Amino acid sequence: MPEEIAEEDTFAKELFKIGPDYSPNVLIGIDPQDAVSCNSRVRRHLARVNEFRLYNKNLERREPWHAGVIRAMPSFKISSYALYFQYLQFFWKHLWFLLAFSTEQAFLRWRFTQDRAKMKALDTLAKRLVPKANKQVCIAYRDWSRRTGIKGHASGPVKRFVEALKRRATVIPMDEYRTSITCSCCHQCLKQARLFIKLKRMK
Repeated sequence: MPEEIAEEDTFAKELFKIGPDYSPNVLIGIDPQDAVSCNSRVRRHLARVNEFRLYNKNLERREPWHAGVIRAMPSFKISSYALYFQYLQFFWKHLWFLLAFSTEQAFLRWRFTQDRAKMKALDTLAKRLVPKANKQVCIAYRDWSRRTGIKGHASGPVKRFVEALKRRATVIPMDEYRTSITCSCCHQCLKQARLFIKLKRMK
């Protein structure tokens, strides 16, 4: 039943939300094969991340005392209470210096500029995909990559990019082939594979 499928699959849920009035435009003719690609380097350039890194490097050269305090600042993610109390004393010792230094520098201005630049970069990338805003354009997406820091680099702004696309087109989450617990054809939940090693251990 379509209603039962919609309860289990997010793709079917979004399709039911659109309603019967949605009629996507069909491309008739030769496929233009337009491909829009963007890597992390381009996104960071549009978001002015490199400019902020250059500002921090110049700040370290101008203010070596501040750079030394930041580098010597210990981490509070420890299990020992004695070390935690020792690190806390180091933090309180340099707290007033860091507060006075931050008020003199343009950290808040850079944070505001970066937030605006990130939003502008995502809007620019969304315009590359959808030059003219039209709700008849349907975009199916799915982020199958791991959203953790184990990859060695920062995760991409997937949710923010989806919000930017929703302002210009109809965006629907879709389960990818062999990357989800639901089938990409019938949208039914797949059965888990039997792990004989675990069964033997249980016996």
